[in-house]
Amino acid sequence: MPRRLATRKDRPVHSEKLRSFAKKGGRGRFGWGAPGDEMDIPEMDRNDPCYYSGEEDDSYVLISREEQERSLASKAGISIRAHDRRVAAVPVGSPPRYSYDPAKAREKPIISLPLFKKKVIKILREYFVSADIEETGRCLQEIHCPVFHYEFVKRGITMAMDRHNSKRESVSKLISGLYPKVLSTNQIGKAFERLFEQIDGLALDTPGAHGVLTKFLSRAVLDEVLPPAFLSDPVVVSVGGTIIEKAKVMLSCSHGLARLEHVWGPSAGRPVNELKAVIKQIINEFLLSGDVDEAAKCVRELDVGHFHHEVVKRAVVISMDRTTVQQRRVSKLFEHLVQQEVITKMQLQMGFERLVQVLPDMTLDVPAAAGILQAFIADAIGSKLLPEDFATTAPSAPVSSPSKAVAAAAAASSARKNGTRADGSAAP
Repeated sequence: MPRRLATRKDRPVHSEKLRSFAKKGGRGRFGWGAPGDEMDIPEMDRNDPCYYSGEEDDSYVLISREEQERSLASKAGISIRAHDRRVAAVPVGSPPRYSYDPAKAREKPIISLPLFKKKVIKILREYFVSADIEETGRCLQEIHCPVFHYEFVKRGITMAMDRHNSKRESVSKLISGLYPKVLSTNQIGKAFERLFEQIDGLALDTPGAHGVLTKFLSRAVLDEVLPPAFLSDPVVVSVGGTIIEKAKVMLSCSHGLARLEHVWGPSAGRPVNELKAVIKQIINEFLLSGDVDEAAKCVRELDVGHFHHEVVKRAVVISMDRTTVQQRRVSKLFEHLVQQEVITKMQLQMGFERLVQVLPDMTLDVPAAAGILQAFIADAIGSKLLPEDFATTAPSAPVSSPSKAVAAAAAASSARKNGTRADGSAAP
């Protein structure tokens, strides 16, 4: 009978690695350790940058949610009786409501509210002219009546409702500039609550008052003079209604915060350099599309009637090196803007006078600039946008010689008829 070979199972177990049963009390393979090992935590080194001991921090105190709300309410000047379940707690975002308790009587104002209103109207009228926030704040503090400061905010918004967007931007900057030294969150919140109550009457005198007040409210939250919790306060929501809901939409929409920075239009509060850049963008888009109605709408939204001469100057300068078709578009744009009363004839004439003054500099970049400008002036005189004697009364611009100017004008005129560029190249 053949001898059977020994296998692994027949061999005796002499190694602990081959043990198939678990060791009692051991952690085993892939184990977390024996029970109780989690309590044996090594002490951290005090020199370790991550070392922190909560026992040594005396200011670290655990409090309940109720105690936290009571602490926030007391800091805001709100009295809450936590033991009385029937008394509802006033949220922190809302201005304080006084209980009119004789034991907690407030100080009597120095002047009456009607007299305070008269002084505030005078201060705001001066601010609309000077736009000096510091002087306005100083005049308001000299009245020594902070209990009526909400009326200052309310009056400023109502006076700006029937004014241009630039004045509304000034009022938004005034409220933000006087916070928190002169105006407090409670005073600004109370002013908006009074405006919510009177918005229906204001809408009779100022159409679109609801939308204007919504923009003021959204801008106040953006400028952080009002907390976002103000929009969720039950009392404010019940009084504000649709204005609160629209403000929430404006703040939560895509790129809403960036849009609210210019909620009063692209020109409100902008420096001259940024305004010139906006005008340049409008002209470039018009030269590509040729939509005079859209261009007129954009110029009207700028709301800078005193700066419309820059629109005329920028349009002519940009079209200098463009095709004759685009130059004719600019002439049609001027005619449309004047007919729609977007730009006055005085602003148009002022723009052409500035072009005549800077003609030598334009000639360095565009040799035929003199002829192109003469063609624009001729079109404007033909459309009765400029007086017939404008060519003689306009400020004279130094040119190399009269013959060159006449030749340039003739070249520009022939180029417009032949459909070529002013420099002689073929138009695309």
